[in-house]
Amino acid sequence: MTSEVFWNSYPAVFADRQTDGEASPEIMEECEEGMTALKVHFDEDTDTNIDGFKWENEKAAGGVEVQSSKAKSTPAKRFRIRFIVKNADCETIYNTTVHWQQRLKWDTESLSWGRYLKRFKATGGSDDDLLDVEAYTSKSAAGGAVSPRCFLDARLTRYTKNSSGEVTEIISSVRNIPSTASFSASVGAKELEARLSKTKIVRAKNNIGSGIRIQKQPNGDILVQMSAHPEIGGWLPVSVVNGATSGALIDTGKGVISAVKKAVARNKKNKGNNPQAEGGSATRIRVRIRAPGCTDPSAYSWMYRA
Repeated sequence: MTSEVFWNSYPAVFADRQTDGEASPEIMEECEEGMTALKVHFDEDTDTNIDGFKWENEKAAGGVEVQSSKAKSTPAKRFRIRFIVKNADCETIYNTTVHWQQRLKWDTESLSWGRYLKRFKATGGSDDDLLDVEAYTSKSAAGGAVSPRCFLDARLTRYTKNSSGEVTEIISSVRNIPSTASFSASVGAKELEARLSKTKIVRAKNNIGSGIRIQKQPNGDILVQMSAHPEIGGWLPVSVVNGATSGALIDTGKGVISAVKKAVARNKKNKGNNPQAEGGSATRIRVRIRAPGCTDPSAYSWMYRA
């Protein structure tokens, strides 16, 4: 099976607000552990990771700062980045950075494919909180010497609003879903790995404590923080991966800043063209979609387009 056939045959679930019901206690427990670890990584007062190791400066460029720290369980380093985005809002930044139909439009150098496989209502928080099951692949690198990597994550996203209803913080943790998890079959992990076995795509994982936080600051600027602890597998020495990750994260931060600026300008233009649209977005059309060959209406999904 070629990679193209593999991805094109995979059902697409788009990031609207429909859900597959309430998330199970088992997957919520895993994701809550990930959220707790993520908050530790963003605590700049303590300034240590969940293993107790200090964060150290790695690189800074284009307004993006990268730090790293050691980990107990693996020689792969933990990384975190921070940068400021001006003249934007939390939701625009989150949508541009995380939602696949937007991310894949601008992050063409590192990513080739991304899907939401499931979307659940997250428990224990606000009505807006969601738990997404997502899969995505990186592109091959080093002239094809490094094959694509596939990640399968559970993403828990929690929203904080002020008294006016404005979103002032979004924190979203990601946790790898192994095929051995008790809930793996229900979220598509076993099917995904069966498909991957027929390709040259290597299964990779994001370790606990990975994710993103987007916070509105008192002056109106938005602070964006990301934490990453990937293990990409394959034959590459971990030292090589550690050395390349900080530069890749600098590029990611710069890409987010540039993409958000374009998104803000586009939203303003849409608002001018359609002042009745909520939040300045153009009127959207709801479209029913299905995977090729799928005849079961219950498996169909919805997407929105302007």
